[in-house]
Amino acid sequence: MKSLTVKYPIAIIILMTLLTRIPLLLSPYLLLDGDECVVGMMARTLYEGHNFSLFFWGQKYGFALIEIAAILPFYFILGYCTLAVKIGILSLWTFGTIFLYKTLVIICKNIDDAFLLIVVFICQPAWFVWSMKACAGYTTAFLLGNILLYMILCKKHLKKGWFYIVLGLITELIFESQRLWLAGIMPFVVYLLLQEKSVKKTALFIVSFCVLFLLFYWYKQTQIIEAYHVDIAWPNYSEFKIRTERFLEYLFNALHGDYYFSMFNNPNFFNAALAGVLTLGFFVVFVAGIYNLLFAKEKNWLFVTSALFVPLTFCYTLLTITKEGRYLLPVSGFMLIALGILLKGYVPPKAAKVATGILMLIGIGSCISFYSFNEISKEYKKSVLSTINYLKVNNIHYTYSTDCMLPYQVIFYSNEEIMCRMPFQPARYQPYSDVVDSAFDSGAKVAILQYQNEKQNMSFRFDKKTPDIAICINPPITEMWKGIEFHHIHAK
Repeated sequence: MKSLTVKYPIAIIILMTLLTRIPLLLSPYLLLDGDECVVGMMARTLYEGHNFSLFFWGQKYGFALIEIAAILPFYFILGYCTLAVKIGILSLWTFGTIFLYKTLVIICKNIDDAFLLIVVFICQPAWFVWSMKACAGYTTAFLLGNILLYMILCKKHLKKGWFYIVLGLITELIFESQRLWLAGIMPFVVYLLLQEKSVKKTALFIVSFCVLFLLFYWYKQTQIIEAYHVDIAWPNYSEFKIRTERFLEYLFNALHGDYYFSMFNNPNFFNAALAGVLTLGFFVVFVAGIYNLLFAKEKNWLFVTSALFVPLTFCYTLLTITKEGRYLLPVSGFMLIALGILLKGYVPPKAAKVATGILMLIGIGSCISFYSFNEISKEYKKSVLSTINYLKVNNIHYTYSTDCMLPYQVIFYSNEEIMCRMPFQPARYQPYSDVVDSAFDSGAKVAILQYQNEKQNMSFRFDKKTPDIAICINPPITEMWKGIEFHHIHAK
């Protein structure tokens, strides 16, 4: 082993993670999106002791408890605010990054090399926004996935029966959180079980996975009213061709990190440069994996195992109709592990340090550029806050929205002074919708909120327009019927 030059690597990782996120945390456009507001309110209702849910409201996937628990101490310190939610999620991501580093130390057998790789990971743009985004599952899967890989590769307890029980439980939690991570996780699990060649250990893994799966299944069937689910779209031949051809662009866009769901912005130089390097790395892993599997005389089965995430990732993108950048979040971490295994001992220390330094400098430029990051428009935060202020001034505490995410931003940022209902039923959190409907039934003053660029069958005379949101007070019920699903009392 080479002499160790990096002192206090864990402390440096924590510091780097925080420093690289400061530009985004200080951004004047920083605002929780609707999904994040849902998680924030889930944490609030648990903090206040009047609601508990294991999963993202209205869904039978997206295990949320770990993210909610991470937010709670920051609510205690900072109160109900954007920073409490963001820093809570960042703390989880930081722990996940530490376990990724510990995994790389095992792979590289050298603290210096592992540290250089983790520096590149922290400074890449794919995770700048999502390392702090509370969307019930992604950060949890990242954390648990890295813990599981560390457990497998450190080999401390492979002879213990309890190890395989824990392995099965964590794998099931990843499945419930964000199953896309299994594209990189399951090859390592199978690799371990094949190496051990033990029916008992395999059985312990399968049984523990299945028991927890069945418990969650019972919970989801009995405790959750589903408001939203994901449709798996199996492509026909022509659609398969389209989704195959789009993959390179999809991967690049996901890795540059400047997007909002399926809406991708044109990346700046820093984000594009890093996304280009990571995209190249993805295909290097793929080609090297094929070569190692088919042509190498001495096969590196651990590398082949790590490279399997490449075809598995490609396969699951074929099932997605839209290009959602978040679906490719697992790529950067698994690619780092594969490259660590592939390049171990082949890259001269000086060349590795120079390459890392260049990528880190580009990464610093990338993280600074996220100070101006906005997900919808530069005026959107102002629009949301102006809308809430207008409603308060006009003594309106019950509203309807033609959008499904805006209601939760209104509720969160009004500190629950204004209840807002999404257009469809059942809602993600039915009590909020029921409060609005009950107030409407009793003749309370209400308003409807609509995005300015949103096309609706409804026609309203708007009383107030912000740059992004239009407000109509006491809209005619005949128009609301066209876009809002009501209970039977309104449809008479």
